[in-house]
Amino acid sequence: MKKIKTNLARILVAIMVVLSINTTTIKPTPSVSTNVFYAQSNTQKYESHLDRLNLPDYAKDFYDSLYANTRGADGCLIDISKNQKFINDFVLPKEKTYGFMAYKSKGKIKASTKEIALQKVINKESKKTEQYVATLQAFIYDHPEVFWLNPTAILDHQTKLKKIKGKSIYKYSYICYFDCKYMYLNYKYSKKSVLLKAINKRDQLLDKLSVKLKKENNYKTVLAITDYLSKKNEYNTYVAKKLRKHIDEEHDDEYYKLAKKVINANDGLIALEGHKGNNGPVCTSYASAFKMLCDKLNIPCIRITGMAYDYNGGSGGHMWNAVKMEDNNWYNFDATWNDTRKDKHGYVCVGNKTKKDKLRFNKSHVAYHKDILYYDHIRKPFIKKLPKISDTKYKPSNLRIKIKDENIIYDGKAKTPEVVVTDKNNNIINVDSYTVSYENNINPGYGKAIITFNDTSIKQQVAIFAIKPNVPTNISVKGTGENSILSFDNTGITTGYEIQCSNNSNFKLKETSVKYIKTNSIKVSELTKANNYNIRIRSYIRVDGKYIYSDFSDLYNSMTN
Repeated sequence: MKKIKTNLARILVAIMVVLSINTTTIKPTPSVSTNVFYAQSNTQKYESHLDRLNLPDYAKDFYDSLYANTRGADGCLIDISKNQKFINDFVLPKEKTYGFMAYKSKGKIKASTKEIALQKVINKESKKTEQYVATLQAFIYDHPEVFWLNPTAILDHQTKLKKIKGKSIYKYSYICYFDCKYMYLNYKYSKKSVLLKAINKRDQLLDKLSVKLKKENNYKTVLAITDYLSKKNEYNTYVAKKLRKHIDEEHDDEYYKLAKKVINANDGLIALEGHKGNNGPVCTSYASAFKMLCDKLNIPCIRITGMAYDYNGGSGGHMWNAVKMEDNNWYNFDATWNDTRKDKHGYVCVGNKTKKDKLRFNKSHVAYHKDILYYDHIRKPFIKKLPKISDTKYKPSNLRIKIKDENIIYDGKAKTPEVVVTDKNNNIINVDSYTVSYENNINPGYGKAIITFNDTSIKQQVAIFAIKPNVPTNISVKGTGENSILSFDNTGITTGYEIQCSNNSNFKLKETSVKYIKTNSIKVSELTKANNYNIRIRSYIRVDGKYIYSDFSDLYNSMTN
């Protein structure tokens, strides 16, 4: 029970940092140096938190590893039961600690100076720690669909020495890992069966709602999303009031019961499902659910953390969103305030200078300029590189812009997909009334079609289209047993490859392992121990914290190939 309470206290600190509540009664994890991580470019294109940080490639690889390990049947990261393991896990025998490995390094040192040499290794490798913590937190902010991860997870290390027989040399290994006791944000998800059920629920809801809520343009779609969240939810005033009452008091049993409710109310899945009363969501949950739905519907969206103020002087920590509309500009969006105010669309696509409830938006919603994440050295870069948000409210167009070809594949040539423009009555606008230009339309990633109208009173519109990387081909396995190697043709410009391995050809979630690799070969033993297996592969590229996939390769079956 003591461990559970300790974990709840740590998680509550993270939530209180977001909600800007005084946390002096709980000591957070000590911060480290403050001299890294500012993004170098001034392009202000930082849609993802990852791209707002100046991180080395190995940290970005860890970001991909987190993405890989939150997909598939055994990719939960947080299962700490004795008999269940997950991708990239290991157990430290002495401490009986389950850890998710961030990275591992190996080397040799002289026996005569092994203590000094080993300490130098530790000092050198520990400098990477802050970069991995930054990466974890950037990932969590970019991916609210991974609702179970804790941004205050503990990063630790273990070193091992082994003397080489007959030589005055030691082999060393240095393992940096996240302690899995603290990887989950909500304690109920510590059981893999509970978490998998929640993940399946999330996927079912996102699939269903993405069809139900999709409208003829992005503006009407985000209106439908906020209407859904308002209809299905009720803001949890109980949690907000009770938390402030107990925060400076002794941490009694009532405090920890409240902590569980606070954690639950911040869970993005709560608002996505729809809950009311004392089980309802708070702002973090609304903003997370809103982003999940926008991501599913390919509407650019970010979460923003800061302080909220009213004209009477009241204030409190808050989280809201910004979305990018068809005019290629970013606008503020507050699903929580839409739900809790009479005007259910009052905070839809508003500008920084839009006045509502007697205050301009940038006065009622002040993004943090100092504190946004848990560690001091990570906070500042995130806010300084927010995308530029419009000063004025979005004026929706009656026009609908559609890219006709939705399956565009990279071949090294410029892509100029046909654009169809229709009016509010679905009548096609004559192509002679506008011109189309293209940007970023050669390599895999997101291309732009920019529509400029002859009538200058009509605002320029932008349509985004994905250019997929190539499909992996010529899959083969050479060798036998543990030495057998799976390989396939390199697809060219790509971030990496996703390999799915299953004992059935339907690749059901519970029976499928998923592996992400950077090269075009891997040992079969890293995928499966079975003799009969099915494999399919797709390439992917990471852009703005999002992943664009190729189609899957042809099925490879070990018994028929």
